[in-house]
Amino acid sequence: MDGYPMFDDEILGDGGGVTVYRRPDGSLYALDRDGRGYEACFGECVWAPAQFDSRALADGRWPGSRSRVEAPVSV
Repeated sequence: MDGYPMFDDEILGDGGGVTVYRRPDGSLYALDRDGRGYEACFGECVWAPAQFDSRALADGRWPGSRSRVEAPVSV
């Protein structure tokens, strides 16, 4: 399975109606309150502390997504 599990991502803050997250590789994405996401640019601004965390609502499927919802399987 490709992609980074979303539970490992750091919350950066409020990006103006979205919460901006950073993956372990340094790439960014944003989610709105309903869990709809998009890949963010490295210049995307964070204005304040995050007002919400909607990762539980996200499916990890948006154009160019490098995220996944599932936790990695230990073997």
